[in-house]
Amino acid sequence: MLGKLALLGAASYFLALVIVPILIARMPADYFVDDRPLVSRRHPVLRLLLLALKNLIGLAMIVAGIILIPLPGQGFLTLLLGLTLVNFPGKRSLERKLVAWSPIRRVVQWIRLRAGKPPLVIP
Repeated sequence: MLGKLALLGAASYFLALVIVPILIARMPADYFVDDRPLVSRRHPVLRLLLLALKNLIGLAMIVAGIILIPLPGQGFLTLLLGLTLVNFPGKRSLERKLVAWSPIRRVVQWIRLRAGKPPLVIP
């Protein structure tokens, strides 16, 4: 059991260090201004499949985050990543508040600058 928790912790660490910066760099500059989600710009069948997959992955990460809370740091990070993937009422305003917070905004804009992308437009 402890080995599985360690593997889960390593996987969430990998997600935080590699996947999250890639997603931030690929995000459209007007992501926080345009109220339509990115998935809504796709074909309806593909949109439903992507939405279901995104929510399932998010739920799995939330469960993993709760399980990993006893490990140092990784539980909360995995839980937060899962919450960003799951759809719930008020999520958009929460995302905007978080990205407008100065420490987070600086890191997000730095990641985009290093990737050669324009800065995010943050309302």
